[in-house]
Amino acid sequence: MSTFYFLVQQTMFYSIPLLIVALGGMYSERSGVVNIALEGIMIMGAFISLFFMNRMQSSMSGQWLLVLSMLIAAGSGLILSFFHAYASINMKANQVISGTALNLFAP
Repeated sequence: MSTFYFLVQQTMFYSIPLLIVALGGMYSERSGVVNIALEGIMIMGAFISLFFMNRMQSSMSGQWLLVLSMLIAAGSGLILSFFHAYASINMKANQVISGTALNLFAP
């Protein structure tokens, strides 16, 4: 029975970031932008967050470093989403091609 509780607990932990990305995708679909770059945006945010934490762990520690790295990850996702929205809306580019280009940009 303990294995079952562990499995449910880990499922909840790992599903939270995916649910947040799914909510972002829902909002972009409702606004009229097909955003297939959600996985690339999520990977880029994680990469930039870990890079920031690796560089700043000698000068900062604790919860402030974690909160600041999460804000930086959200900011990087915001910037990549602005690139996609600008290319799709203002430049009238194909949304699938723009999203694929952002996915290829992610590490």
